[in-house]
Amino acid sequence: VCAGQLVAPGAVTTGGGGRRRSGGYVRVKGPPAGFFVAGSSIAALNGVYERITDEADLHGFAESLNIDPASMLRWGYCHDSSEWAMINVRIPASGEKAYTPVGGGSFEWIFLDSTGRHRFGHDGLPLIPGSGTNWEHLHRSSTGRPASDADGLGSEPDAYGNASNQSSWTDGGGAIAIAQDDETELPWQLIGITHAHMVHQMRERKWSHDRHVFSA
Repeated sequence: VCAGQLVAPGAVTTGGGGRRRSGGYVRVKGPPAGFFVAGSSIAALNGVYERITDEADLHGFAESLNIDPASMLRWGYCHDSSEWAMINVRIPASGEKAYTPVGGGSFEWIFLDSTGRHRFGHDGLPLIPGSGTNWEHLHRSSTGRPASDADGLGSEPDAYGNASNQSSWTDGGGAIAIAQDDETELPWQLIGITHAHMVHQMRERKWSHDRHVFSA
């Protein structure tokens, strides 16, 4: 049913044609309509992300993240229920918003939690990022700068997977607990969805599944 709609990681490159390649994958010319993400131990990260296509919505979304919608934000995707987001940004070469992205290039894929903090990063050149350890834990403020005490660190991750810094938080008694980056938090399955109607179908299936689980 999903053949030709779901695109495997690495199967898409910029400027690709529209024909089917050996192996059954499809090249597309632009960013996918959405993503299906699974396999992370952070429940709020898993699910369906839909691309923001309305210009006014995209502009407001960029401003809420302190990102220049004209020069920095390339594409933005919203999770269907958890308020997490997935963005592809162009990194300025200089200035107060410049920083070194994952992969060292000019573009970066970023997962943001519902507070807007950068959580995971990936080289931003591929139209569809990979999964698992292709992603890296990030320890930044919402501006992209390295996180520091001035950014309000020291809070334990909440039930939605939000945390100001994944490496340290107070244990409630004033002591600082140190933890290594946990690979189980990474998105171990990431699938690009090429058509908007398929994104909607997957959202409906997920909602139906969630209702069934909650009512069981």
